[in-house]
Amino acid sequence: MNYGVEGATDNPQIIEQRRRHVRNLVATTLLAQGVPMLLAGDERLNTQYGNNNAYCQDNEMTWLSWDWSDAERDMKQWVTDVIACRKRFQALRQDSYHHDDWCWYRLDGKTLTDADWHQPHLHGLQCTLPDLDGGELCFVINASNELSSAQLPQTGDWQCLLNSYEPSVRTRRGLTQITPKTLQLWLKQIKQAHAQLQDENQHGYVLRHPLYDNAIVSLIRNGCSRKVFFEKIAQHKELDLRRKTCRLQVAIRAL
Repeated sequence: MNYGVEGATDNPQIIEQRRRHVRNLVATTLLAQGVPMLLAGDERLNTQYGNNNAYCQDNEMTWLSWDWSDAERDMKQWVTDVIACRKRFQALRQDSYHHDDWCWYRLDGKTLTDADWHQPHLHGLQCTLPDLDGGELCFVINASNELSSAQLPQTGDWQCLLNSYEPSVRTRRGLTQITPKTLQLWLKQIKQAHAQLQDENQHGYVLRHPLYDNAIVSLIRNGCSRKVFFEKIAQHKELDLRRKTCRLQVAIRAL
């Protein structure tokens, strides 16, 4: 995607659009499940002049200069920040994909319906993912060329961790609009602290969503035993426990 100009340009608007596009692609690669792979130089805007098969090019096409431009340093900082998020949150580096952990929303914060997925005019979405260490992550993506209204899908103390439009801007003010061609990552802290318990062989289901916290804390405070705890959780009508489709990893963090 060259934004209307082939090759190098001195148009500052196109240059910024291209760099934001790179930040979006790098973030989606590094934050996806599985093993992310970058080519040397990706962290500093190396393009190989558009050649995607330059293994035999021993020239300026593949050489990397020891001198870094300001733009290259900015890109390296973005890559560093994204990697730090991946390392910080277990949910972003699991060994398999847990479909039921993800919740999908429109930019206005309403749940995405089956019909919404087929609407060509919808160019943005949000998705939330509970972290195994507590807290809730929310990806907000606006793929359109327009400034769009947006609202985070849940109330709470949200903090913006990544913003591909303005990487240096981190806010706690919530979200009312999202800029064009932008990816953001938000975190909602869960105040309760719990200890991690695992009982995969015996119970075979997963409990790792922050919305379960109130039930969990109530049971722990009542001093129930480990066996009684699992029995009561399994009977709790508000919890959606999928015994066969999820591996067990009960993440409760100790009070």
